Amino acid sequence: MTSRWMGSFFAPVRDGLAELHEESRRQAAARGETWAPLDPELPRQIARRMYRRLFSTLSEARHGATIVTFPPERAEVVLGGYISLKHTFADGGHRRRFRDLIVDTMNRLARSHGGEAGEETSYPRAVGWEEYSRSEDRELAAIDEALLEFAHLVAGLAAVDGAVVMTDRGELLGFGSEISGELAPVPSVEKALDPEGEATVPEGAEAVGTATARPTAWRRRCPTPCWPWPPRTAT
Repeated sequence: MTSRWMGSFFAPVRDGLAELHEESRRQAAARGETWAPLDPELPRQIARRMYRRLFSTLSEARHGATIVTFPPERAEVVLGGYISLKHTFADGGHRRRFRDLIVDTMNRLARSHGGEAGEETSYPRAVGWEEYSRSEDRELAAIDEALLEFAHLVAGLAAVDGAVVMTDRGELLGFGSEISGELAPVPSVEKALDPEGEATVPEGAEAVGTATARPTAWRRRCPTPCWPWPPRTAT
């Protein structure tokens, strides 16, 4: 599945992941390690795959779910006046687990294809999607399993209590969210039949529930780019 909206969504995600990986690379160099270079597109490709896995897990759960995402620098504004969270996660490493696992994947690929300590890397090209998709590295497999567990966690949170709120960098902020403020009534929504949302079918708001109808209306009023998933448009 490819779509233009996913491409625009992953642009800041890619840049943030690349920055974190470069910091890890600098620390490794200070320890005398030589890591192989990564294809510049690899962070975006890995992040897209992991988010697809997350969305797929939510779909397979068959209980309905809504994920609301926005840039981390806008969290204070959005949570201060547009979303109230019934259940929040304290700031800490566990809240950024998803993002950190993706960075761990990038770091492991660069390290496993690099040279021995004090030697120049012998890998002939930048490590890219081909190396990642064909890897049989046990550490990478363990990271992949942890990502799957995270996807099931998010699906479980959505099943327990309403929409799950994350930043677009993968930081899990909380769940059981309620949309604040005065919103215009939403009598129906358009359910997307294709990745772009160009082919749609109308559904009554009562059929999809407030977890979908309210974020759909709220997105039109939010003062920052906010993405409810699955994507629907109010009518």
